[in-house]
Amino acid sequence: MNNWKSNPFIKGILVLLLCLSGALVMWCGFGAMYYNNELFGKEVSFMDSQRTEWISRNHAYQIVDGYFEETLDDQNDYLRKRTNVDYALYIYDAAGSDYRMMNWTGLTHAWKKEYYFLRTPEHIELMNEEPYLTQKIVDQTGGTYGRIILYVDEALTKADSYAEEYQMFERLGRYRNLYLPVGIVSVIVFIIALIKAFQSAGHSRRSEELKLYWIDRINFEFLLVCLGVVLFIHMLLGKEFVGGNIGDEFLRMVFAVLIAMSASLFIFVVLMSLARRIKTKTFSSTSVLGMFWWLLKEVPLKIQVFGVCALYMIFRVVSVHEPFLVLMTDLILIVILLLMFVNGHQLLIAGERLAAGDLDYRISEDQLHHMHWFFRTHGEHLGQIAEGMQIAVEKEMKSERLKTELITNVSHDIKTPLTSIINYVDLLQKEHTEEQEKEYLDVLERNSSRLKKLTEDLVEASKASTGNLPVNLEETDVGELVEQSLAEFDDRLKEAELTPVVSIPEGMTVMADGRLLWRILDNLLANCVKYAMPHTRIYIDAYRQNGKTVLAVKNVSREPLNISADELMERFVRGDASRSTEGSGLGLNIARSLALLQKGDLKITIDGDYFKAETELPSA
Repeated sequence: MNNWKSNPFIKGILVLLLCLSGALVMWCGFGAMYYNNELFGKEVSFMDSQRTEWISRNHAYQIVDGYFEETLDDQNDYLRKRTNVDYALYIYDAAGSDYRMMNWTGLTHAWKKEYYFLRTPEHIELMNEEPYLTQKIVDQTGGTYGRIILYVDEALTKADSYAEEYQMFERLGRYRNLYLPVGIVSVIVFIIALIKAFQSAGHSRRSEELKLYWIDRINFEFLLVCLGVVLFIHMLLGKEFVGGNIGDEFLRMVFAVLIAMSASLFIFVVLMSLARRIKTKTFSSTSVLGMFWWLLKEVPLKIQVFGVCALYMIFRVVSVHEPFLVLMTDLILIVILLLMFVNGHQLLIAGERLAAGDLDYRISEDQLHHMHWFFRTHGEHLGQIAEGMQIAVEKEMKSERLKTELITNVSHDIKTPLTSIINYVDLLQKEHTEEQEKEYLDVLERNSSRLKKLTEDLVEASKASTGNLPVNLEETDVGELVEQSLAEFDDRLKEAELTPVVSIPEGMTVMADGRLLWRILDNLLANCVKYAMPHTRIYIDAYRQNGKTVLAVKNVSREPLNISADELMERFVRGDASRSTEGSGLGLNIARSLALLQKGDLKITIDGDYFKAETELPSA
């Protein structure tokens, strides 16, 4: 599934798609913003376009300002020689309730634009229509009211702002009907290619681990500044080679595509660096913005949602007069909502399957990889819940099985000596010889001792597991305690034909209760006597590990260990399936409970017939 992410050919195709679609998005975006509202209306001529309106208002403002600043005579010479603009300026005469001509270039043209203006000490206001109650407005504002008519030579014989804008208007106007459909398709292709490129970022054929490059270690804000400089240079090149008169139309088109693709490539490099930083979780350590994002994640989700909605509404208000920006914003919002719907639907299916008891159902890794924001985290949590429930069910089933075995084993362990005692008491009540009486009494003594030992082990196991035993932790020499235990087991070890081999550094001490630690050793050695293979060695080692002291007892089992280490640690479980040996099956369970009481633990390892019990205790 992930082979395509490390395939250089597919990565090259994605880069090419991103550059081409990015260039088309820039081109369509520039064209759409250039035409603005005219993109959706009927086609208009250049002289009636918004760009011409903007240039005309600028000329009108400069002429009116020049008249009142008394610099209009100098401007007239510039206007006649360098521009296609002529004008007539009128001032409102309150006495005659009419407009009186103040200045005129002496020329008129077929195309004209008329504005009304109100000049006050603070500003000059231009209006397209004559306001109502002109004299009252003048009296209220204390300003000067007038009218200016601009005449523009439609032949555009001079290279002024009208002529430059006309060239751009004509060039972009040829593709006016393509900006919207091509722009939408390009945005969709760009988003899909970008998502796929993000997924492949950091993957390589040489290693399964995500790979970082030198550019990923540069501060991300500095990288953005560099990108801004590069894009600014591209903008200047575009203005020079595309907006100017260099070469023919085809050559300018080629320059436009190359510049747009080059800019897209730089943007792509930065975005891929961002993707790799996010994937490897190094964004926060290589960016001030990342630190801010990390802090933002600590903000409650409700406040985050409110903040995003507020920003969206502010952007809509600001861009209300820019239809293309509004369209792009709504398109992005629709894509986000669709992604949320798809992700939410997948989570809904997973929840329904889990609620129906299908604990084996999981959201696939591929689906999780395509989820976004908190949906992915929620999907991972659902998988963890399913795993937890499955473990709990398995644990409960195991507990039920062990309870059944416990009842069976306790019944067997108590019933066997008790039945024997009853039978031999009955034999003593009947006629018997002195030799038989002695034999019966020996059996009664042995079985009563066994029943007593079972009862004591049950009581001790109960106390150990509930923590009702007093614990006095103090510095204890491990070597001395092992020697004492082996001395007490000397006869039993010889009888079982076992040879102890001790390897404990001199002076090794632990923080333990000597009485409880001796009981652990007693249980482990007793376990060896019962189950170890004769003519073998018992290895007793002690060593430091992870700040703790480990006391290990190792031996080879006489019978095959067809049981797991976890099951062997449970109560009333023995290493021999026939249960032919004496004992309660509580030894290892008691030993572990005693180790836990001393802030340690006891772990068992089984490998074939090899048995190892490791008791961990705090080092002194």
